Amino acid sequence: MDEVRVRAGEWLVREGDVAESLYLIQSGRLEVVAEGPPETLIRVLRRGEVLGELALLTDEVRSASIRARRDSELLRLGRTQFEGLIRDAPAFALGLTRAMGAQLAASRTPATTTTPAQTIAALPLDEGAPVAEAAELLATALRRHGSVAKLAPDPGRTSSAEMTSLLERAESENDRVVLVGEAAAPGDEWTDFCVREADAVFSDGFESSGTAVWSATQP
Repeated sequence: MDEVRVRAGEWLVREGDVAESLYLIQSGRLEVVAEGPPETLIRVLRRGEVLGELALLTDEVRSASIRARRDSELLRLGRTQFEGLIRDAPAFALGLTRAMGAQLAASRTPATTTTPAQTIAALPLDEGAPVAEAAELLATALRRHGSVAKLAPDPGRTSSAEMTSLLERAESENDRVVLVGEAAAPGDEWTDFCVREADAVFSDGFESSGTAVWSATQP
């Protein structure tokens, strides 16, 4: 299997593409999209899920597009290897059948239910805004509803892989994760990581009077 990396906002496959591979998600988050118009979100895929196997089995083009919601790493299995596993590995064929059955049981309808944001980035809009204090208040409120991890910049973890590994572990062990950014402008590696990886952004800034104001957005 080959390793594939997709940046947040990039397309992995497009509706109508010829299917030559299936993918296993190692890390990150991707969304299945019917491009429309209008564009419609079908479902969100997470670590451990497989995508693209149905088009390989039916020898058809992709029925929907896949876009990275976060920076994501996947393993790609080509058609030749895929067909070889079906012929030679009964356990693989059985597992594939079960996975496809679960997918077909779910209606291919737009994702209409809203789930709470799991990972929230707290970012300053202005230099000097008390984002750390605001993030702590947010984390305290969220702890009334489950476990919360709060992650701040760590000079010992500077690579994207290290930061992603840290976040994946925090998400697997907690109900919510709060990412605390420090820079008020793009370009800071940790802050840019927070924006890419968060399900929602909580911003802290100042009004002209100097009063702190908070706002939240859903990417």
